[in-house]
Amino acid sequence: MTTNHRPTFESRRGRQLQQNSIVHARALPAHKQLKMRLTDTMIDSKHSDAKEKLGELRKELVEREKRHFGETEKLIGDGKKPKDGDTYVNDALRSDFP
Repeated sequence: MTTNHRPTFESRRGRQLQQNSIVHARALPAHKQLKMRLTDTMIDSKHSDAKEKLGELRKELVEREKRHFGETEKLIGDGKKPKDGDTYVNDALRSDFP
């Protein structure tokens, strides 16, 4: 295949006289910044805030459920109030609960 289809980046005549503004894409620097890896302490501090917020949300959920079931006690089929030993309260207070 011939090179006639390619532009002339470096012409043979007057090469030192001409200032060419065309730059090859492969001659430019690429990937000038590196990704910074998180250390263990940075990861722990980042996730500790999320764990605290999740714990607060769990406590708030339990309180709302207690209030809800206390108000709608007549609407529940067997008419029993939820106790602290019920499954939804225990599941929400566990630390490994998603």
